[in-house]
Amino acid sequence: MATIVYVIPSPEVQSFIEETIQEHRQYFAHIYPDKVYSDIQTLVKTTADFIDSENYNADVIIARGLMATRLKKSFPSIPVVETPVTVSDIMEAFDLFRKTGLKPRKIALIGLGMILHQTQLAAKQYDVEMVPIDYLYTPTSPDIVKELFEKAVSRGFSFFMGGATLVKRAEAAGFHASFVSSCKDSIWLALTEAQHIAAIRREERERAVRFKTILNGSTEGIITTNSKRWIIQINATAGKILGIDPDELKGSHIESLIPDPRFIELLRREGNFSNEIFKIGNKRIILNKVSASLGDEMIGNVFSFQNVEQVRMSEIKIRSELHRKGLTARYHFEDLIGTSRPIREAKERARIFAEVPSNVLITGETGTGKELFAQSMHNSSTRAHAPFVAVNCAAIPAHLIESEFFGYVGGAFTGASKEGRMGLFELAHEGTLFLDEVSEIPVNLQSKLLRVIQEGEVMRLGHDKIIPVNVRMICASNKDLKVLTREGSFREDLYYRLAVLQLHIPPLHERGTDAGAIADHFISYFSANYSSHQKQLTDRARSFLNSRLWEGNIRELRNVCEQLVVLSRETTIDRDDVLSLFPDSDSHRAPDVPGFLSEESGDMPGSSDGRGIQNMEKLLIEETLKKHNYNKTACSQALGIDRSTLWRKMRRYGIECSQILSS
Repeated sequence: MATIVYVIPSPEVQSFIEETIQEHRQYFAHIYPDKVYSDIQTLVKTTADFIDSENYNADVIIARGLMATRLKKSFPSIPVVETPVTVSDIMEAFDLFRKTGLKPRKIALIGLGMILHQTQLAAKQYDVEMVPIDYLYTPTSPDIVKELFEKAVSRGFSFFMGGATLVKRAEAAGFHASFVSSCKDSIWLALTEAQHIAAIRREERERAVRFKTILNGSTEGIITTNSKRWIIQINATAGKILGIDPDELKGSHIESLIPDPRFIELLRREGNFSNEIFKIGNKRIILNKVSASLGDEMIGNVFSFQNVEQVRMSEIKIRSELHRKGLTARYHFEDLIGTSRPIREAKERARIFAEVPSNVLITGETGTGKELFAQSMHNSSTRAHAPFVAVNCAAIPAHLIESEFFGYVGGAFTGASKEGRMGLFELAHEGTLFLDEVSEIPVNLQSKLLRVIQEGEVMRLGHDKIIPVNVRMICASNKDLKVLTREGSFREDLYYRLAVLQLHIPPLHERGTDAGAIADHFISYFSANYSSHQKQLTDRARSFLNSRLWEGNIRELRNVCEQLVVLSRETTIDRDDVLSLFPDSDSHRAPDVPGFLSEESGDMPGSSDGRGIQNMEKLLIEETLKKHNYNKTACSQALGIDRSTLWRKMRRYGIECSQILSS
């Protein structure tokens, strides 16, 4: 709501003015039901020096005569509506003289403004000489009323009419004075005009506040200049980007801000420009210029600019927001469970690789956790803040894989999105692109992929624009790419580009007791999600899980653990519960025979059952030794027995390392 401050010259007329305001409010509401009546605050003051407009947040001020003139000078940005001095006001003041028996013939009217016409009409009515003393000239002293009064006295005036300040001064000097008050009509006219101006003023102030908010809330630096290219406005963002106090730039020439001959040449040309890159100090900015015109008259320019580095970071954020799914790496090295020597060595090697930007090739069997290692390396690298884009190359149809990798413009091919689409390299800009099953990329695409890696730039399908990209490649394969290069199904030059650093993830059966530790993690996880109580593995169940070959590696182990939690009705999961998921007795598990692989199994009686168990033990030990490259520690861990127990059984069954190696 707009605010009007009505400055009243005397406390004697305050109640009368306030009553008139209420009448005017009712009239206004009846005539203009759709308009809001401005809030009016009355203020009794005899001088403008003690009025603080900010306290009242005034849109318009109403005052009379000398007070109005003083307020216009004191507050040039606030409209001041003058209460008019009418003939009736002057005549009423003159009647005060007559009521006291005085018959003045010559009266000076001081401090009432330009009222020559009204004065002449009133003078004719009473046949009296009335002279308005002009107060619009520049006074020689700060007390203009005193100066004008003394001027009138020097001209022979002894009767005075004016405001409260004049009346007090004249009476104190022994002269006769009459107070000129405002009649209802005068107040009414001032209120009507003030309401109209206040509504417009309020709209202008609101528009200015919105403009200022937009200006300072913009993420772009904005500078406005006049027609001669002097800076008249600059927002906070511009000052922040340039590292300069915005107030220091106001009044300076725009050419001094960017002393670049190319900028000066562009500036002096007619017309606008956009996306021009210039250097200011140690920063680069992207600059745009738009001319501002009032009709046919060019009144200035508006410059907007951004920090190139900020644009780059915003681009990364936008890409991540638009394609949030799959663009974040959730896992860290701390999430990789296992204490066996092979996994410790793999983690240490991966940590070293994470510190450099070189491409990495991860090899390993299916289900060993290659993507977890890729995510961990990403999160430990300097690219952790940027996207992590993972894609399974075998899952993309052959006819779409090129558009997925490089993107396309709208209408590039039948079925393409009208808006176009960013490719995987654009999405992974400044981050990591993880290609799983990289061996499945078609040969005809491998050459294009090689070029992107070499040049660091892509071109969308159906477009001729080059887009620079900065991507670290981490690829994974469960096949031997070196063999594929010899067979001709994988380009040798691409192989060497991808396999700069090589990381092998050991299969689960080579990781000793890690299977049990990983199983504990999965059992705890699925118990929290599927069960009302926490479930745990017994030592016998864990030992059995450690002894399996796990052809599907961790992925297979996860599935088994999920089944165990779903099927188990007890708080503990025993070996029998695990065995129920493996009904077939094969080489993938230890035989379910009492005493099998125990210390006493070799001392059983010479029955057919005893001999059968011994033969099974010997065969399993030999196969497990071969599987683990005759490493006794790894073999004993896989079998779930102590190394000393393994050694004694090898001697008992006559299993010699020399015999095995020669076979």
